[in-house]
Amino acid sequence: MDYVIRLLCWAPRFWHFAGYMLATTCGVLMALSWNLAEGAGKVERKTGVVVDLGRLLDAIPLPVPGTPEGFALASFGAVLGVGLALAGKWARKQA
Repeated sequence: MDYVIRLLCWAPRFWHFAGYMLATTCGVLMALSWNLAEGAGKVERKTGVVVDLGRLLDAIPLPVPGTPEGFALASFGAVLGVGLALAGKWARKQA
């Protein structure tokens, strides 16, 4: 733990930037997945055609979460990113 705190104090801007990017990326991927699921639901309600959401998400070249485990991992990544960004911001104020 001492090594992690030393590394945090050595490069706080990096940790702030890395946490911000991790939180943003995970948040965008979750929002994209929710938007696609909602759009597929609208198509199913309007046309009556069943859309296979798994195949739709597999066709996208991004790691969009489509399972509950994927959503849990993406939300954990977003929370971890916010924590890293806040820790970097704290370390920058302390320096």
